Amino acid sequence: IIMAMKGKCSQIEGISYGKDGSMKETSPIPQPKTYGPLGNLPLIDKDKPTLSLIKLAEEQGPIFQIHTPAGTTIVVSG
Repeated sequence: IIMAMKGKCSQIEGISYGKDGSMKETSPIPQPKTYGPLGNLPLIDKDKPTLSLIKLAEEQGPIFQIHTPAGTTIVVSG
């Protein structure tokens, strides 16, 4: 299963809160190498975009972000 969420964001990171109210700083969401203004677009096969995202999930992990000229997309797979 692959789910993608699109939005305008420069970097997603922040603070998470535990059930006991404790705070913990989180790490940025992983992202593959970018290619200038095209971002991660060269990594996506236009004929097989789903297979491209599956390959990236194998390399980056189940949650990662990609940047394209259209904006940022968070990919959640599993």
